[in-house]
Amino acid sequence: MYCESQFKKGETMKKWSNLFLAFILSLSMALFAGVGSVFADGTVPPASGGANPQWVWVNPQVPATIIPASEITTAPPAWQQLLSTGLDITGPATICYPSRGAQFGWTGQIRLLFEGKWIPITTKFEWVPDSEGVLMACANARYAGIYALFGYWQPVE
Repeated sequence: MYCESQFKKGETMKKWSNLFLAFILSLSMALFAGVGSVFADGTVPPASGGANPQWVWVNPQVPATIIPASEITTAPPAWQQLLSTGLDITGPATICYPSRGAQFGWTGQIRLLFEGKWIPITTKFEWVPDSEGVLMACANARYAGIYALFGYWQPVE
């Protein structure tokens, strides 16, 4: 009798442990079933610039000061956002800002702050110094003042 009751206890314990194990496995599968693949649908724009882009200007006689983006408080046009720091130059120069994002749907325009408004100036995207260099937004800044690169993202089709 002793052996028979121990055997029945063991069988009962085995059934409960199997049931518990099945419950844990079912719970695990239910929790991980909600984790699915993420598909990019093009609604979130990729980053517009590199890790630490810097302005470049061609005219060594013209001093310039970099203005942190956080200090640029004048709003751009509604459809554009600030893509660079500001550049305060004291005279005419060719100015360029790295714009790697132009390869991925970012459109940009360098603008001059004039009487509280950002005035667009002709901006060209070119590889500097050549096709193995850096893609940059460049403009011929004819006046002293504060310049910045603004832009928007449009998916590449």
